[in-house]
Amino acid sequence: MFFPNGLLLCFFFVLVLILSSPNVSVSADDQWTWIIGKWTGTVFADKENLRSLELFSRNGVVIGMYGIAGGIMKEISVQIAGDKIEFDTPANSRVILNKVHATRMDGTFTPTSGKTLDVRLWKDTHKTPAGIAGRWEGRWGGGSNPATCQLVVEFADDTNASIFYAWSEWTDPSGNTRKPGWYRKDAKVDGNKISFKSRTATFSFKIRDNGDRVEGENDDENSITMFRKSP
Repeated sequence: MFFPNGLLLCFFFVLVLILSSPNVSVSADDQWTWIIGKWTGTVFADKENLRSLELFSRNGVVIGMYGIAGGIMKEISVQIAGDKIEFDTPANSRVILNKVHATRMDGTFTPTSGKTLDVRLWKDTHKTPAGIAGRWEGRWGGGSNPATCQLVVEFADDTNASIFYAWSEWTDPSGNTRKPGWYRKDAKVDGNKISFKSRTATFSFKIRDNGDRVEGENDDENSITMFRKSP
């Protein structure tokens, strides 16, 4: 069969575009269906801003939307290989994520200038226990200058949570002044109770009054009452 040169060239051009497409086709039986949905998480060096990643199927192709949680989301191209996903943010930062399990991805966030940072995303499964996600503030009891603390439960399901915990400058029982700080950690969920470990202590917080109040304690038998704050 004879094809004019122009038609043949056009055919090969279209074929190259199809084969080199950065998006991934997905079907109902595909191994990548776990990735479809809304993911929220953090770049660990940034204690203020949560990131949001939404992945959905459009005409059988995985499409991504990315941005600061609660802000403007922009479409991104997504590359998926097995349990690994890669994409460039609208600001041209490179994000590489690996599946830990069906509702969590860990990876790296590399800005165009600067060092590579750790990132973790959790999938919104709509299973967050009532009142358990939010932000609370309070002050530990005891001592001449106890720490004022903030607890943010960024993600939670029936068994796991991702928390942000921060504290002000404080004075320990020996009279030593301790510097303020913060960290993000994984936590365990048991009903209305959230617990996690720092380098020096284990913390336990119980959600009361449908989330308006939190009562906490640590290994040193100190206690704290924290109240919900607006986001």
